[in-house]
Amino acid sequence: MKLLEQKEIHVALKAITKSVTVTRQRVQEMAQQAVAYSIIHGDISIGKMLLEAISVNKSLRKDSLVAYFEKYGNFAWMKSDKTLKFFEAHPVGVLASDQEALILGAKWDEAKREAPIVSKYDMEAALQAFIAKWNKIAADSANTVENRDALTKVEATFAKWHAEKTLRSLPVLEGDELKEARDEAKDAARAESSTMTDREALAVQMKDGVQLAA
Repeated sequence: MKLLEQKEIHVALKAITKSVTVTRQRVQEMAQQAVAYSIIHGDISIGKMLLEAISVNKSLRKDSLVAYFEKYGNFAWMKSDKTLKFFEAHPVGVLASDQEALILGAKWDEAKREAPIVSKYDMEAALQAFIAKWNKIAADSANTVENRDALTKVEATFAKWHAEKTLRSLPVLEGDELKEARDEAKDAARAESSTMTDREALAVQMKDGVQLAA
């Protein structure tokens, strides 16, 4: 791969910045140069400028370009700073022929970042998100939601479980402290499940009272 001079690169990047019809091929050529520079010279400035340049066109995916940089070059995306940083994934100084072939053969707009490995899940958070999502859908008059009562049941069951979880986490109390804790727990249960029927709410209160008394 022939490296372009810095002047040539800046001209090409300027053309991309000013164009609203940026061709993917033009970005491909500059992305290859950015990766090569990051490996041969440890210079990621071209990649950063290219990422900024394609922002003029919303149809060009920044996440794909970042994935291409990370996979083939010495780049790392810093989520907290929302910027590219140098990360030596490949030895700086020489671009091996097999690595060059990979860079030239890969298309920047088809690159995807590896999905993080997840082994821990929070069912409580998942149910909260599920309920919030379907409440939003049901609240839109343009949507037709069949079996809407199922959502009410899910909300009521979740609120009951959450109230019981809260009670189990409370320390052992006596006297006025016990009464105050019981009242707070009941108020929390009512607030979380405004869709409960009177009978369901009464059942939760009675069960809470039995557990606290025990």
